Amino acid sequence: MAAGNIKGITIEIGGETTKLDKALRGINSTSKTLQNQLKAVNQALKLDPKNTELLAQKQEILSKSIETTKEKLQTLKTAQEQAAAAFARGEMDENQYRALQTEIIKTETELKNLESQLEKEKTAFEKAGAAVQDVGDKFTKAGEKITKVGDGMQSAGKALMPVTAAITGVGAASIAAAKDLDTGYDIIITKTGATGEALDGLTAQMDRVFEDIPTDAETAGIAIGEVNTRFALTGDALGDLSKQFIEFAEINGTDLNNSIDSVDAIMTKFGVDTSQTGKVLGLMTKAGQDTGLSMDDLYRSLETNGSTLKEMGLGLEESVNLLAQFEASGVDSATALAALKKAQQNATAEGKTLDQALNEQIAAIKGASSETEALQIATELFGKKGAAEMTQDAFQSMICRRRLMITRQR
Repeated sequence: MAAGNIKGITIEIGGETTKLDKALRGINSTSKTLQNQLKAVNQALKLDPKNTELLAQKQEILSKSIETTKEKLQTLKTAQEQAAAAFARGEMDENQYRALQTEIIKTETELKNLESQLEKEKTAFEKAGAAVQDVGDKFTKAGEKITKVGDGMQSAGKALMPVTAAITGVGAASIAAAKDLDTGYDIIITKTGATGEALDGLTAQMDRVFEDIPTDAETAGIAIGEVNTRFALTGDALGDLSKQFIEFAEINGTDLNNSIDSVDAIMTKFGVDTSQTGKVLGLMTKAGQDTGLSMDDLYRSLETNGSTLKEMGLGLEESVNLLAQFEASGVDSATALAALKKAQQNATAEGKTLDQALNEQIAAIKGASSETEALQIATELFGKKGAAEMTQDAFQSMICRRRLMITRQR
């Protein structure tokens, strides 16, 4: 229930009379901040589910959210007591009273959900180690039993062959698993051409990836083979980055092979070191989730406009953020970048930096007496085609933010 539905309710807290929605304003603001923090942590955990620092942060945020929700519920119940009396005296209408009751029920439900989430997190931590050990013990015992049964069958000959269908099932499953792994190994060989010890190192990392995250051997093989080829990594660094790419492609709904190739090409274009690949994946994921910009569109725009963006003095992080802001502001990136390129050419011809020219033109546009005058001013810098796009309020604000960001960095 939105606060607006209880906006007219007045309560007394600590001897002071105030509007209920005003009393809840700070609490609601804190709650919203915590929700955003929890969302960010959950997104990060998708890329690194076993990160202990992130898991600890999640529990801390949930604990703070519970305390904030309890505070809100207490305020609402205080209001309920006073509202009941006011309603009985005819000083409060029925709609307001019902809205307050609904808000209380909603907050109680929210509190229960948060407490349940926190309990699950704690329980998962407590049981995780024991569960892994238990599964390992069961597999070990199962393997010993299968070996013993197999030895017994071999010694007994054909007479014992029909004894159990379970053994046949285990054998079939093992064969299927072996074929699945072989598919992954074959992909690695095809992509890398590796043999001998080099191939053994790559397949060992594929096995590690296959065991550490929920994926199939074919996907693990594609990741290992392509990351090794594109980023020249081996050992644990190869396995770790391969896992990140698999999770990145899954989260963003993109083709794994294309993601690895495109990210490599983009990082090469912007001169970003391989060691920063994990940060680049996180940057792109956040940009897509914040604005709805698809990864395929982001790849295409960065590859197509990389030279223009670099000429403007933007690095990869600034370029990703700029393109994401285009999307969020409803600005056509192709038109905007073409306009910015034209603006840079005009600024250079006048002996100015792009930031200086943008600063002057934006100030002039904002001070224009009419839309026609604003458009004429923008045309001088951005050209006829880009002027209309660049005079949008949202874009002006965005350029201002970018200029301030660069100024602070200097």
